[in-house]
Amino acid sequence: MLLVGAASREAGLAEDLQHALKAALASSPWEPRVLAKSERAFMCWLGGATFCAMSSAEALTLTITITVTVTLTLTLTLTLTLTLGRLRDSR
Repeated sequence: MLLVGAASREAGLAEDLQHALKAALASSPWEPRVLAKSERAFMCWLGGATFCAMSSAEALTLTITITVTVTLTLTLTLTLTLTLGRLRDSR
């Protein structure tokens, strides 16, 4: 199992998951491994960049168009007061 994404950097997640998988698959002939590389927070971006750099990427892309219609009634009251003198003094 390969952990990717910033949320996978939670302290102890990889170790806890490894322990839980070993316990769940104790009677299995397979030995589960959890890979948690240090760059996992950026792996999805690295994968996307690598894919886009491939010469065959355009032929492999799939475009999906989703149309969502939402009707909302929204009342918003916003009061904003700025004093420019105070902003200049705070710098």
